[in-house]
Amino acid sequence: MELAAADLAPYLFGIPAVLLLVAGTTHLLTLRRMRATLTEHALLPLGLVPAVPTGLALTEIVLGLGGVWALLGDSVALRRGVSAASVVLGAAFVLYLAGARRRAPQQPCGCLPLPTALGSGLVFLPAGAVVLLSLAALSQTFVEASVERTATTTLQTLAIAVLLMLLPAADARSVPEVEL
Repeated sequence: MELAAADLAPYLFGIPAVLLLVAGTTHLLTLRRMRATLTEHALLPLGLVPAVPTGLALTEIVLGLGGVWALLGDSVALRRGVSAASVVLGAAFVLYLAGARRRAPQQPCGCLPLPTALGSGLVFLPAGAVVLLSLAALSQTFVEASVERTATTTLQTLAIAVLLMLLPAADARSVPEVEL
């Protein structure tokens, strides 16, 4: 059974698109909490804190919808544009989280559904997935048809391997102890 690149496209474009749609929708529904979290992290100038959550949520939703559209359509330019923008947004998240983590590792992340502290390696997982899978999707748009299958499979395997390596980095220090 041969695995075609078209079979892998839903993963390369779909996973980052869904992550961005979920993040954008969650951020849009929790603007007040996100503003409070950004204020606690104390990385952004206070004048930007009121506008960043709304702008970020809308950007995530637009990129997520663009990723779905790119998946369903045939436009290479759209796939490249959405993938490149997703890489940039994901990288910005990684850099922001690294800075916030350096300042206060005990602070809550605010970006995961669980009460995860910035000191946990788990905080990098969603943004890392967006970056790595979007890079794979972007790379796929530049390879020739003859090597597309090999390149796509290799990039996906690499992305999954790196994400799996990040899981052990989530140490138990961010999880509160419970007496049984």
